[in-house]
Amino acid sequence: MNEHAVNGTAAFGELSAATSVVTSEMSSGRWCHSPHKDIVAPPYMPPSTRRATEPDLRRLSSLELLHAGGIWGWLGRGPRKRTAYSLGMRQALWAHFGGERATSHAMLISNKTQPDSLWATAKFCLATAGVGYGMRLGKAALLNCLPLIAQPFVVQALEDVLDYHTFSRRVSMEQLADLPQITRAVDGKQVATLRAALARVHRAYAWDEGGLAYEYTVLALCHRAVELRGSLVSGASACTAQAAKTPGALPVRRVPRWFPSPLRGAVVASIAERRRCYWRPRDEGC
Repeated sequence: MNEHAVNGTAAFGELSAATSVVTSEMSSGRWCHSPHKDIVAPPYMPPSTRRATEPDLRRLSSLELLHAGGIWGWLGRGPRKRTAYSLGMRQALWAHFGGERATSHAMLISNKTQPDSLWATAKFCLATAGVGYGMRLGKAALLNCLPLIAQPFVVQALEDVLDYHTFSRRVSMEQLADLPQITRAVDGKQVATLRAALARVHRAYAWDEGGLAYEYTVLALCHRAVELRGSLVSGASACTAQAAKTPGALPVRRVPRWFPSPLRGAVVASIAERRRCYWRPRDEGC
């Protein structure tokens, strides 16, 4: 994470360039994540972050949107301006809806932590970065609050395993001013459908007490093994057996829906190049 992230989409203009340009940039070592080979695993969530009961998929939401936590830096101890902290998203959010301005839109934009019970009353919970890439998405999933991801061009945990569009939404820096309209546009029927999908996969974000984060991470590793070798030691050409242990996942990897076309092409090209060099390590460029 660096200061360029504060510029929002302007910092990622190369993702709209030709596939060859994106492929070269992706292999330059300047990215902190290489989507053709790296895996984003869920952070550990404490056992206290659990649903008290099974989710009521059609429950009414007293809040359209909740954000809880420091706006200006860790514990709110930072300069009151946009910085690289949270990719600049929390500060921009506060500029639009901080304090009492959120109330008229049935939103709570808080500069401090809030109890888990309040998260469970919201329709959406904003999942932003912080100093790192944050734990809010996993917490929202475990509390049955639909994640609204506000991390432009950041791959989320297990996003190449799960279809995030079925249980979450994304917003860009440019969309923050329209959050009330965006959340209200998701009606009760859609909310119930999204919550049902979230309830099916929420154990992907828990490592203990019945969690399946380990199994989903093994599935992501299985995908990489097939892509690298062409098959598993068992001879299988897809991760069917492991996918059967992970609700909502497929035997083959997904490409996140928000990936621009050149980035999708770069991922495919880089997978093929990595496989070539695995089998022929003395070839040119390997």
